Amino acid sequence: MIATMERYFTVVEAGAVSGVTAKAVHNIIDKRLIALEGRPAPERVAKPAKGAARVARKELTGEDLVRISIWYLAARELAPDARRLLVKAMDEQPHAKVLPAGEFLKFDVQAVRREVERRIRVLTKGDALVHRDRDILGGEPVFKGTRIPVHGVADMLKAGAERDDLLSGYPALTPDMLEIAPLWAQTHPRRGRPRKSGDPTRKSSRRLSVKPDPLAAKAGDA
Repeated sequence: MIATMERYFTVVEAGAVSGVTAKAVHNIIDKRLIALEGRPAPERVAKPAKGAARVARKELTGEDLVRISIWYLAARELAPDARRLLVKAMDEQPHAKVLPAGEFLKFDVQAVRREVERRIRVLTKGDALVHRDRDILGGEPVFKGTRIPVHGVADMLKAGAERDDLLSGYPALTPDMLEIAPLWAQTHPRRGRPRKSGDPTRKSSRRLSVKPDPLAAKAGDA
């Protein structure tokens, strides 16, 4: 097991890395659809007192994320019982690259594992490169050494902005940051109510144009 797999993940992180929603992960945990190494049936936590901070509990392992990915990726071809057998076979043969999935199918477990490991590395990089400072954009998460908001980059990518346009429009951005932004934003939702107007995630039929970084010109205001 490589180092990126040796950590624990919240349900939200597990969903983002596995390519499914947090609700889908909760469904696996609550219904015990497959065996997980973490806490497969966490106890219900009482609602915290008013004003108390909610603590995101780390629940799942990297191997759990591989299991979750396989469970949902195989859903189109296999019934639940067959998927359980596939996950069980993965546990029994942890070094297998390909496993039989039913009578005529084979499942590329190695490809799934590599993608999960890649996404974990991206998330880990994000934890190191993103920070909050009250003196920068009011404490909105930005990439270290810049005034570029992570959620803003994720929004623009989701809305269809071209990566090359973003890199040329925001010189401080790097390809790594563009890779980090969507996953980090998914695992760290914005605080407060979602925007009602001017939502950059709204789909548009026209191509987005990215102007030069307006924040760079105001760096002296930080």
